[in-house]
Amino acid sequence: MMRRICLSVLLGLAPTTAFAQAATPQGRLDIVGEAPNACVISSAGSAAGANAVFRSLAAGAAEIRITEIIDPQTSTARPSSINVLLPIICNSAHRLVLSSGNGGLLRDGGSTQPGPGGFREFVPYQVSAVWSGQSVTSASDQGPVVINVLDGAAGDASVTIDVPGGGAPLVAGGYSDAVVIELRVEN
Repeated sequence: MMRRICLSVLLGLAPTTAFAQAATPQGRLDIVGEAPNACVISSAGSAAGANAVFRSLAAGAAEIRITEIIDPQTSTARPSSINVLLPIICNSAHRLVLSSGNGGLLRDGGSTQPGPGGFREFVPYQVSAVWSGQSVTSASDQGPVVINVLDGAAGDASVTIDVPGGGAPLVAGGYSDAVVIELRVEN
């Protein structure tokens, strides 16, 4: 929604001769401006983590590193979680969308299907987002997390990622995923 601002200024003109008219001539000057729809996400910061650490990399990028992804005795996933705060300002209706690139933690070169011998190469996790009085939670392999906001809002959005422990043993290797966080201005 565009907001139009109008300010009227009355201009008085002084008479120029002794025989001036009785009425003072007036003019009007309108000052207008428009504020376009805009959303801004500032650098993220971590509030709390268990078996996970947060590191800001550059503007618009950060890394969450799981300290110990497996239990060395069982080769099963160890639980981990992290909460990331995102300072946001949006001056109009908007949508917060979190999507997973792999649908979960995927072993480098691995598959989302169960591996040979009962091992696995894929670990889905829970994604929760709290923003503008709304809360949404979904599994990473169930599609994006979406929060629709009907008005402007400002403050910290909270994004939590919970990786469950247990399950079938994991194949050795590096596991990763990319979570993309978007703010989409609604018209």
